[in-house]
Amino acid sequence: MPGQPKQAQPSRAKQPKQPKQVKPVQTADEKKSEKDAKDAAFKTWIERMDPLSAPIFHMTTEQVVADDAKAFFDINGFVICYPFDGEPHVQAYCERVLPQMVHATMEGCHYKKELRDTVPLFDSKKQLDDLMGRWKGSETFKGMHKDLRETWYPHCTFGAPASNAAFDFPALREARGWDCLSKFADAIFGEKAYPTIDRPIAKPEGKGEKCFLHLDMEAPWFAKGAPEFKQVLGKLALSHGQKFLAVPGSHLKHEEVARRYKEFYPHASAKDAKWALDPRKGDPLDLFPGTKKIEVPRGCIIFWHPKLFHGVKPNDDPAGRVAFGFYLGFTNNIERAEYERVTGVDEVQDRYNTWRWGVGPKAFPSADLVHFLPHSFQNFPAGMLSYIRKCDPDDPGLRFYDRPLVKDSSRTARTVEEVRNPQHSPPWLSTRRKELLVGRGNVDKFSWGDDGGSGGGFRTTKRQRTK
Repeated sequence: MPGQPKQAQPSRAKQPKQPKQVKPVQTADEKKSEKDAKDAAFKTWIERMDPLSAPIFHMTTEQVVADDAKAFFDINGFVICYPFDGEPHVQAYCERVLPQMVHATMEGCHYKKELRDTVPLFDSKKQLDDLMGRWKGSETFKGMHKDLRETWYPHCTFGAPASNAAFDFPALREARGWDCLSKFADAIFGEKAYPTIDRPIAKPEGKGEKCFLHLDMEAPWFAKGAPEFKQVLGKLALSHGQKFLAVPGSHLKHEEVARRYKEFYPHASAKDAKWALDPRKGDPLDLFPGTKKIEVPRGCIIFWHPKLFHGVKPNDDPAGRVAFGFYLGFTNNIERAEYERVTGVDEVQDRYNTWRWGVGPKAFPSADLVHFLPHSFQNFPAGMLSYIRKCDPDDPGLRFYDRPLVKDSSRTARTVEEVRNPQHSPPWLSTRRKELLVGRGNVDKFSWGDDGGSGGGFRTTKRQRTK
């Protein structure tokens, strides 16, 4: 009331900041011991994993098929689709795509001619049959298996190359425009979906990352309160014997995982593009025991939710076959501010650049940066140098230079990066393909050189200058 003195407010003592969790520095022996223990735990996990026979949805123009596939996806967090008209169609597609894929992979290596010649271009039906069948036992590849391991593209040791050539070749562009998959993605989102720009998989027998169970995003507690970004990830199998590891339904437990697993992972970071679980730590929701081994037949594509716990394992195919395929997913948003914040380039502009200039995207669909060579090469100059020795020093697609070491800026190391091919001629795109690439409302903002696909006559626009 007027005239009465104000009551004193209780003092608010400033809360002390919680100290940051600092990861302890390990010796080389401690690191090896930890790695061995982790590998042993993963091996036990794989041995105890049960197989799961999942239904396969034959994708047609009928909307009911897409709706049924969506219902299964909503419950389980993954779905297997079959976009072909039968085995002859699969075989014909493989005969067309695999030579393109291997050629793109090897072209992206920029190797010296004598190394490129150790991997054939698969220009005969027998070579293709051998490639898709018995790798070790075939006459075509007898004695070549060791050479292949030594010359295969560095990123292919865990599955997928990341060169300009690997992100864009005719059969991959064709798959991005398949109507049946677009209809399914539209049904998933309830709105227009756009194919993501990703690359092939070519994993030789015995190669691949160690098994791990992960999300294609940061740990759930960092994502709390963030706007929902709709995305479906996918992988098309183009060879037999491929497996996918997943915890069915785990995408519905995101909030519970955030609440119950945070205490076991104090060193997790909001910058993690993939957050992985450790089988030696607490597992209150029994995610490891709940993991299933799912077979993905040749010609099928498996889609999964980014919040689904899933995993991979080395290619241990008993017939010694290379695991061929490519990643193919969809998103409802190709104008993310997050993408430009990470890459410095507008996402729509970057998608256009992949077509116009024949370059790979600056970032993967998850918005983590694409590295031409394994990122570990930045910290291990010897690995970089071993790759440089294989490269053609006169290749116009490479730029060699010296850079400061990450851990010691007073020292430099020889390094290499890929540059765009000045002779690239962008392929002709239909109106629908243009819309899938940059969005219907953005097509008129770019020049497409619609003079027969020669690539000439492009106008320089404000958007195009932001390269």
